Amino acid sequence: MLSGIFEDKPIFRKILILGGISAISSIILLMTGAVVVRFVYGIDVLGDANSLSDLSNKTVMNAMRILQVFSTGLGMFLIPALIAALVFDKKPASYLMIDRMPGIQTFLLTVALVFVLMPLINMIYALNQQLILPDFLAGAEAWMKQKEEEMAKLTEAFLKMENAGDLIANILVIGVITAIAEEFLFRGVIQKLFMQLTGNIHVAILLTSILFSAIHVQFYGFFPRLMLGMLFGYLLVWSGSLWVPVAGHMINNTGAVIFAWYASKHELTFNHETIGSQSGEWWMVLLSIAGSAYFCYRIYVLNKSRGVV
Repeated sequence: MLSGIFEDKPIFRKILILGGISAISSIILLMTGAVVVRFVYGIDVLGDANSLSDLSNKTVMNAMRILQVFSTGLGMFLIPALIAALVFDKKPASYLMIDRMPGIQTFLLTVALVFVLMPLINMIYALNQQLILPDFLAGAEAWMKQKEEEMAKLTEAFLKMENAGDLIANILVIGVITAIAEEFLFRGVIQKLFMQLTGNIHVAILLTSILFSAIHVQFYGFFPRLMLGMLFGYLLVWSGSLWVPVAGHMINNTGAVIFAWYASKHELTFNHETIGSQSGEWWMVLLSIAGSAYFCYRIYVLNKSRGVV
């Protein structure tokens, strides 16, 4: 009965509705996650503000994984996307573009694209790290650095894996659930809303990617994440299927987890996060640009008759 009830509402009202759904869903799922954490680990997240401050405690990190799944993955991203698709269109699956499945060749090209893109992303990240704001924005810069340090510590704690169980948990939480949830909301819903608002798919992809990067609150990694967001946006447009950017996002996140796992076991002879950003590695960046352009073109041509533009 709820299917398509807001289909004919003005675009600005739809954006407000999505924001409201996301806010309510985040609160409900945060409370649910807190109850699960207290039941499983005996940690009172809501009653003790410092209950999750010890990032070296494995129990705390397991609790934070549960909270991330509930409050962020489900509450902030996935459930709002599913509800929005339901109330904005009589065919929710078609609205999200999850009713179309490209061939295996598209997915293989997407996997190759994500890995080939790595040196270029690393170079952009290295340049982003050198960001210096004008003196009158010194306060904002200090806040950005503080947030960056906090997120870096949290990321490091998440990626500190002692055994195969930790690896599997991170692949599920970071590699699978987070990728699916973020793509369903940003590319599945928000990009479509921006397209309806602006009437220009390129502007819609850019605006969605800016929001996608900003919401991570890691400003010294803003531009590489912006670039990835735009890539995922165009993968949706070219393929006509949300499962393609979902696959790309999953490969990117899962790859980071697996690289971190092998690095912690001292089985890597290189640092995947610096490939292409070191002195004398400009040729890697050029190859990355050429290879990425080739794979993008192949995906576009392969799905030209199925894409949305």
